[in-house]
Amino acid sequence: MLEKLIREDVGGVAVFLARDYESALREAVLRNIDVFLIDIVLDTAVTDASGMRFAKRVREDENYLFTPIIFITGLEDPRLYAYKELHSFGYIEKPFAKENVVELVKDALRYQPRVREDENVYFPKDGILIAVKLSEIIYAEVQSHSLYIRLLNERIEIPHMTIKKFAVLTQRKGFIQCSRNTVINKRFIKNVDMVNRYISFKECKEQVGIGTVYKKKVYQELMDV
Repeated sequence: MLEKLIREDVGGVAVFLARDYESALREAVLRNIDVFLIDIVLDTAVTDASGMRFAKRVREDENYLFTPIIFITGLEDPRLYAYKELHSFGYIEKPFAKENVVELVKDALRYQPRVREDENVYFPKDGILIAVKLSEIIYAEVQSHSLYIRLLNERIEIPHMTIKKFAVLTQRKGFIQCSRNTVINKRFIKNVDMVNRYISFKECKEQVGIGTVYKKKVYQELMDV
């Protein structure tokens, strides 16, 4: 019900669901979450306060130190603890009113802490997670069903990764999609040739092309920088 409400009435956001502590933690690691909505009784199978445990784990991650947390609760004592100890943004009390939920989530989305330039993004490969600094990604492109990420000092391959999945993981922070298969990091742009449709970079000799249908979008995004 909450997912449907947020998708339809808040709009313009991606909503990721987790049914227990482990899956919630996996989503937090694999993605960059802007707002957490956490039920205090996260794991209904054991009926405990696993939501509180998950929130404490989230606060131990520097990337989520100030990310808004909204608790879903019908319990008075845990709600007060959440405010004092876990610095929650607010709470949704069961049974909840639709208008209150929409207003609270919108307010939380407006609060965006400064993006750390050394923030890590975690890409899955061969059963492990590879940590990559956002600040070191020059561009990424898909070739033959793999995503190739050009970093300052190396090029890594992530099998079965699409540009769409890359955008979800990075939340498009500082990146522009310039073709169907390529995204670039704005901070590394050296020159943009809109006539011949290619982009060159400060830190490497490679160039990437600008797709015909992306030309106008790239121009508009660069004008906003």
